[in-house]
Amino acid sequence: MIEGVIHTPLSVFPGEKGSVLRAMRKDEDGYNGFGEAYFSTVEQNFVKAWKRHRRMTLNIIVPVGKIGFVIYDSRANSSSFGRKISVILSRENYYRLTIPPMVWAGFTGLSNGLSLLLNIADLRHDPNEVDHKDINEIEYNWDNLI
Repeated sequence: MIEGVIHTPLSVFPGEKGSVLRAMRKDEDGYNGFGEAYFSTVEQNFVKAWKRHRRMTLNIIVPVGKIGFVIYDSRANSSSFGRKISVILSRENYYRLTIPPMVWAGFTGLSNGLSLLLNIADLRHDPNEVDHKDINEIEYNWDNLI
């Protein structure tokens, strides 16, 4: 794993008319306060990479579709410096992925059609605390996730 990244199993409560999918409680690891929650979508085989937040902690859940995430630790003082990991989230692999500040992340849609993620962030979005890199600036073969 990568230092500070948390992979939390979540509950799905099936119902006759539909299911309830838990996302987060304030007494769980990864909860550092509430800033905002937002949804993001991605089409199959489209890659959205690379991004890191300087102060924000991300808590990502995928209730619809299947998304592959790649996380890269470029923090020189981290025990996992230089490490990359991949994590696939979906309804069948229903987890919350917590990504701490200063860790790079990207993702790609792995299921047919549109996939949906929810991010429960501890801070409101601030474009001045986000860094971006072009997809080719961090080496990764995205076909490994497909």
